[in-house]
Amino acid sequence: MMDGGRRELILVRKRTEEERTSKRERLGLNAHQYATEIHQPYLIPFIEAIDRAPETIYMAADNASWHNGAENKQLQEDCGYQRLPWPPNSPDLNPIENAWAILKRALRKRFSKVERRPHSAAELFQAAKKEWEMIPQERFDRWIERIPERLQAVLDADGGHTKW
Repeated sequence: MMDGGRRELILVRKRTEEERTSKRERLGLNAHQYATEIHQPYLIPFIEAIDRAPETIYMAADNASWHNGAENKQLQEDCGYQRLPWPPNSPDLNPIENAWAILKRALRKRFSKVERRPHSAAELFQAAKKEWEMIPQERFDRWIERIPERLQAVLDADGGHTKW
């Protein structure tokens, strides 16, 4: 998502037992899956479609392990966009966290009646896609426009707590 635009929601598949990399792994998203199923097919084309030089594009991504894998770092380098340095424990700086909160509120409102709740993961995803599309872009734009202020507040607080 960016000022003035966003991608459609995508459903990230759950990895299979055969893809397990250790006995303790819970089969959540990993760096390879992020690279091959999100970064390459969605993020890079989104960045390439923006009418700006890649080195002037900054991506906000938290410190989740799947963002930091060598494969993803190489894709970022090849594409040329910049990644904002990310202080620990700062989800309030990530625009997607705000977007998820807006989407979750919309879904809770939609499903406030028992008879309207989804009966499968596919129904839930379809409802989420519809709600995502109905959120006015201006809501996201206003939040994104204030990111420089948020970043400066974090810098001023040496990475500590801010009023945000």
